[in-house]
Amino acid sequence: MLNSRRLETPLCRLGITLLLLLGCAFANGAERPKPTLDKKLYSGFGRGWVDIRETRLDLDYRVYTFDVFAGWNLHRNFALEGRIGAGSEDIQFNTSYALDSYLSLYTKPQYSAGPIKLYGLVGATLVNYEEERFVCDETCGDLKRDESAASVSYGIGARVSVRAFLVGIEYLQLLDKNNYRLDKAGFIFGIRF
Repeated sequence: MLNSRRLETPLCRLGITLLLLLGCAFANGAERPKPTLDKKLYSGFGRGWVDIRETRLDLDYRVYTFDVFAGWNLHRNFALEGRIGAGSEDIQFNTSYALDSYLSLYTKPQYSAGPIKLYGLVGATLVNYEEERFVCDETCGDLKRDESAASVSYGIGARVSVRAFLVGIEYLQLLDKNNYRLDKAGFIFGIRF
C-alpha cells in the first residue's frame, strides 16, 4: 500500500511532475534527443612498419608500409573498416622478402572518451608477398616464389579527433600462416565526414 505522506514531499512532487511533462512531450511528437555520434564515414592513410618472422629458416625481416583505409561508424561503439596497402622489400643473407600488397576487412569495436577513441580490430587479411632466395645445389640460381595467404587479423589502436581530423597509433597482426607472422605497428592520419 502506498504511503501518501511520501508522495507529498517536495522532491517527490518535482520528480512526478518532470516525468509527466516528459511523457506528455514525447506523446505529442516532440523529438527525442539524439545521442552524440562521430561523423559516420571516415578515411585516411597509415604509415608503419611490419616485422616479419619466417619460422622455417629462422629469419626476421622489416618492411615499411603505406596503406589507405575507409570506415563506416554504424554505432558509436561499432564500425566496419577496410584497408589496402603495400610494403617495401628487406634482404637477409641470401633471401629477400617483399610485401607486395595486403587487403584487410575489419569489424571495429570502439570506446570514445571525449576526443580520444580506443578501439580493437578483428577481421581477415589477404597478403600477397614475394620471396626470393639464392640457392646452390648442383647449379646456382635464384628461387623466386610469389605467394598469397589469408588469415584472421586483429589489433588495437588509439586515436585523437580534432574537429574533422584524426591522428592515431595502432598495432595489428596481419598474418600468421605459412611459416610467416606479420606484425604491423604504425601511425594513422585521416578525416571524418
